[in-house]
Amino acid sequence: MSVTSATSTRASSRNPGRVHAVHGNVVDVRFETGLPPRFRALDAGERDRCVLEVQAHLDSHTARCIALSPTRGLRRGTEVHDRGGMLQVPVGDALLGRVIDVLGRPLDRAGPIQAQRHEAVHKAPLELSRRVPRREIFQTGIKVIDLLAPIENGGKAGLFGG
Repeated sequence: MSVTSATSTRASSRNPGRVHAVHGNVVDVRFETGLPPRFRALDAGERDRCVLEVQAHLDSHTARCIALSPTRGLRRGTEVHDRGGMLQVPVGDALLGRVIDVLGRPLDRAGPIQAQRHEAVHKAPLELSRRVPRREIFQTGIKVIDLLAPIENGGKAGLFGG
């Protein structure tokens, strides 16, 4: 299930809720019967649909969510629908060279992404024992980084600017 295909899952929404409070990109949603689990994707609103993701349970009826799209038009009492799954984005070769947003929608104006698979964004990382270590260093061309914080080729690194 992809979050971008809202119409099919909205019809099967099993657990509707209502917006209780909006604080910028933080939205509290109240559910009368059971709370959706953490990282569940939710849809709020009808015309200007806002995609939410459950981050915490405040009490037995209220979920604190992060808005993954603009909260414009979202107000107290707006109906919220449980998507029934986590946020998923396209993966595979069709994504190479493409630019997407957090919802998996293309931002590069190169047409729709023709991916064969979609994966959950909250997925367990690969176990360290299954990772293949590489002995190559990625040359950034920035002497300070290459000397003090070398980056393994194919690895992950966070660079902060200021």
